[in-house]
Amino acid sequence: MNLKLFKISFINLLVALAVCAANASPSKNENFLLKSLEEYKKGNYQSSDYLIAKYLGDVESNRLDAIKIIQKRQIKPSPTSFIDGEYSNNFLQFFFTRTLNQWGSQKNDKDDNILVKINSSNNQYVSVWGKPYIETWYILAKNKKRQIAYTVGMSTAKIKIGKIHESDRLLQPCDTFEINGPIQYFYEPVFQDINKNGKKELLLRYNVTVADGYVQVLDIFVPRVKNNYCHLSHKKSYYGRNGLAYFHDQKIKVSEQTPNKGESVLGSSLQTEKIYNSENKLIDKRVVNNFLRTEDIGFLDPFYEPVLKNDYNKYSAYLKICLKGKEEIIENCEELFDTRGPYKTEEECEKRIFQMKADLPKYKSKFEPKGYLCEKLSGKS
Repeated sequence: MNLKLFKISFINLLVALAVCAANASPSKNENFLLKSLEEYKKGNYQSSDYLIAKYLGDVESNRLDAIKIIQKRQIKPSPTSFIDGEYSNNFLQFFFTRTLNQWGSQKNDKDDNILVKINSSNNQYVSVWGKPYIETWYILAKNKKRQIAYTVGMSTAKIKIGKIHESDRLLQPCDTFEINGPIQYFYEPVFQDINKNGKKELLLRYNVTVADGYVQVLDIFVPRVKNNYCHLSHKKSYYGRNGLAYFHDQKIKVSEQTPNKGESVLGSSLQTEKIYNSENKLIDKRVVNNFLRTEDIGFLDPFYEPVLKNDYNKYSAYLKICLKGKEEIIENCEELFDTRGPYKTEEECEKRIFQMKADLPKYKSKFEPKGYLCEKLSGKS
């Protein structure tokens, strides 16, 4: 759902989004918030952050209540970082509210890591487990009052890799490693043959927070044995400070915020873009306007996917799901977008929809399918 936003304070915007993002009725798990406050007062900050993330993962949680508890924990909040308040509302929505919505798996391990992302290839899975970590931010804009906002990110991300049994049961991990944060958002792991040699690399993409924003990181791993992700070698990492680092259309694109002549770092109006081929050779470089200051934040949005020429007339799969026993209204429903497509025929798309329906109880057991769409792609590349 796209919201048309007017010039209001970001705190009011955050509150409005929090109300829209969840059922406004009291949560059955609101005791997580009370326990979080108790743990914070005892000095158990990590445990307190974990309990807030667990609360946010409940489908009936009220994001506004979580924000109020975070504010109550810190009577005199001390922001550790700041971000440019002249960035667009679309970016600020992504940066602060997306972090509130990444804890919905309801699955955690004994070390208080929560499952945030999972993907599979060749009967193997790669899962991302985040250790919740709340950061306090100043939103700074010229001639405007400082505002305070929060990210519910992760201090570390634990990557667990393993086999999938023929019964679809996930077997014990064959490899586990950690990525240090703080991490604002972790994107879905991607399996992609980036150099067309028959071996799919593993691509991990995430945003590490820094004092004045974030660095987007793209890590590329290569299986030492063809398509066996239990044995990986690190191939290359790319970094985009307050920018992007991603793989698309057989190219790696990295952008970094760049001040124009006479500008300070805060308020930079430009981005320097570099494009590499799959062998890490620089093939293009240019300076463009800073996309963070526009409403089109492009590949920063995890659901953004431009239509390529070779995808015209193919079909993308969407599955509408709603809470069981609840009224079929916006507040109770979600739209799942399939990332494996698009598909050449509508029949292939509908087959994928059937698979999505069958897999739904594993990941969103409180929801049920209510409809689907196989959308034919068209447009300009």
